[in-house]
Amino acid sequence: MFGTYRTLLALAVLFQHLAGVPLIGHFAVYGFFVLSGYLMTAIMHKTYGYSLHGRLAYLANRFLRLFPTYWLICLLTIGLILFYGEATTRAYHSAIFLPNSPTDIVANASLIFPAMSPKWIEPRLAPPTWALTLEIVFYVLIGLGVSRSRRTTLVWLAAGAAYVGATFALGLGHESRYSYIPAASLPFSIGALLFHYKAQTARIAAAVPGHALAWLPLYLILAWLANHNTRALIEPLFLANIALHALIIAKLRDTTRSGWMHRMDKPIGDLSYPVYLGHYQAGLIVTMTFWGSPLLDDNAAALPAAALAAVLTLSVAYLINRLIDTRIEAMRRALKRPTPAAL
Repeated sequence: MFGTYRTLLALAVLFQHLAGVPLIGHFAVYGFFVLSGYLMTAIMHKTYGYSLHGRLAYLANRFLRLFPTYWLICLLTIGLILFYGEATTRAYHSAIFLPNSPTDIVANASLIFPAMSPKWIEPRLAPPTWALTLEIVFYVLIGLGVSRSRRTTLVWLAAGAAYVGATFALGLGHESRYSYIPAASLPFSIGALLFHYKAQTARIAAAVPGHALAWLPLYLILAWLANHNTRALIEPLFLANIALHALIIAKLRDTTRSGWMHRMDKPIGDLSYPVYLGHYQAGLIVTMTFWGSPLLDDNAAALPAAALAAVLTLSVAYLINRLIDTRIEAMRRALKRPTPAAL
């Protein structure tokens, strides 16, 4: 059920960005990070191993997962910029304009936006890709072995917790615990611990009643409370959000894989990445087509515009998966064959 979970989180990001639903995407990003920490650690141990061959196969698989779809989204975005003009696209989102300098071109091509907080680097042809810079950094660290054992993972967790503690001690703002690269150590390392301490976390997850996805509304409530209280509670609620996503992921990990929901999980999950990358572009098309402007004068129009954009984004995501993912899936499966070191 990880696929359905990912796509629900991607849609939460869409509705925060396009409908202005406060903080639900903000909190969802750290659900993605916990899940990535778990999954990347699991596949390194179970599939690739820590030989040079295994590490290179792992990185090649990550490349095939991220970049073909991303580059297609970039081409679509460039087409929108040329069609509507940079004044229009920048009015819709300040980061959507053509990269001109070599640094900007390389950053947009590589998904490595060179800053401690990549969120503030512009242009970004797909605005949410700042978080992918963080993902790539920790994909590489996991491949190098930061979560190879319980001991290394606990050291990693301690370093992540120490960083968060230091940001409070120094009086730094919330962004230092959200969009800065070191901030992602905490959720990624927690995800890795879900692999190393499967038996222990399984007992905790089993003691919590209900299906894993039934707990997702609580994460929405945490986001609502953080905003409703003029964000005075955002710090404890944000940390509680990380713990909640860890619980949901542990329960999903231990869910029996059978029935139609299991069969539909991968096709649904395959939509998550294109949805995450392409929802701003869909929103621009919708607002320009139906409202004739990149900015909505009537706030009441934001929700229906976002709903239309969600339909368009999901449709385009399906087509992208048919055009790209089905063609490279065989290559990715070949890379996933367990190496001797992983057996």
